[in-house]
Amino acid sequence: MEFRRASLGQDAAALRNSSVRVMDCITDTMRRVDACEPMVHALVPEPNRHERLARESAALEVRYPDPQTRPPLFGIPVGIKDLLRVDGFPTRAGSFLPHALFDGAEASIVGRVRELGGLILGKTETDEFAYSEPSVTRNPRNLKHTPGGSSGGSAAAVALGLTPLALGTQTLRSIVGPASFCGVVGYKPSWGTIPADGLIEMSPSIDTIGLLTQDVESAVLAAELLTGIAPRAPSRRPVLGIIEGIMRSSLEEVAEAAYVEQIARLEAAGIEVRPVQLLEDEWLRGVTMRSMAVLHYEMAEVHRDWFATHAHLYRSRTAQAIRGGQGVDRADYEAAKAFIPEYRDRIADLMDRHGIDLWALPGTKGPAPEGYHVTGSVDLTGTWSYGGLASFVLPAGKAPNGLPLGLQFIPRFGGDAELLGWMPSVGAVFET
Repeated sequence: MEFRRASLGQDAAALRNSSVRVMDCITDTMRRVDACEPMVHALVPEPNRHERLARESAALEVRYPDPQTRPPLFGIPVGIKDLLRVDGFPTRAGSFLPHALFDGAEASIVGRVRELGGLILGKTETDEFAYSEPSVTRNPRNLKHTPGGSSGGSAAAVALGLTPLALGTQTLRSIVGPASFCGVVGYKPSWGTIPADGLIEMSPSIDTIGLLTQDVESAVLAAELLTGIAPRAPSRRPVLGIIEGIMRSSLEEVAEAAYVEQIARLEAAGIEVRPVQLLEDEWLRGVTMRSMAVLHYEMAEVHRDWFATHAHLYRSRTAQAIRGGQGVDRADYEAAKAFIPEYRDRIADLMDRHGIDLWALPGTKGPAPEGYHVTGSVDLTGTWSYGGLASFVLPAGKAPNGLPLGLQFIPRFGGDAELLGWMPSVGAVFET
């Protein structure tokens, strides 16, 4: 498998100053797509992709002949998860339903990519409606293993270097999991940071649009450009909370051993870590139940009309989730949704009491499973996502079988500026 080093900052600078022509970049990208896609299937198939991108590249160079006026993402090919509407592309959402059902205005985040000079490399494959019926994508690190769901197509495309930037979404694990499994960086902002218009939603109260890149600096740059958040790092290093309790007990032996080593590396770099019992185990189990109540109830609402007409076209796990959501009592749903602010407050209070700036924990409970039918678990991500907290996951070592392991960092709700400001120095600990 051919992997390309893809730095968003370096690639963008080369394209803006014409040391690399946009057309040459696209030609090389298409060569890599042709070589990798028959094995990995990161991108939704598109007839005449090369011809379309050639036309758009030429038009972009005509529009911006002067390097001094070129926008920040000039000529960068960007992957877009196939849950987001993009003008000129059908939206399939990984499903067999008629594409016309999902027609609508282009997502504003996609429009922002275009405003910044980015080109649309194409749609990236996704699980059916981002739930748990896997896509056709394979993990480029080992084709026998899952890339994770449901932003697995975006993560695989970034890992290969087909693009230095791809958009993904997360409801409970769908950015952090694929990034961890594929060995790339994932940034899931605090809920509501990126407008969700143009998104085929699963759970509007939880769904979050985020970014995948190859390295920390690229993710911080992309976040600043696409969200407007200016990274803000205090003069000191962050104090990290190391989880204890039920969440840690879910780790596979390989991941637990890696976590111990990751903590040791952070301490050796002079970063203070504090082990903390992450609230009561039974309380956390209740949070998990509430998160699933919100997700399934809202999923049933989103799909109400589509499912009434096209239930036979849904795959079994998705259909089962929708039917389960139809059985959730509205009062239980409203109580579970109303609990989200209290959950955020409890996490913030715990961080205040222990003097913690960020939580540091594995991105997944182990490396990517072999096979394609299980795309990962929500044990290390679900409750944080339910609360709308941001997460930044980066590659932090490998399992004995050579597959990547990710380490994620989580601030209090709305603490994205500090999170992004701290990540370059924290990420440097794991750059070898």
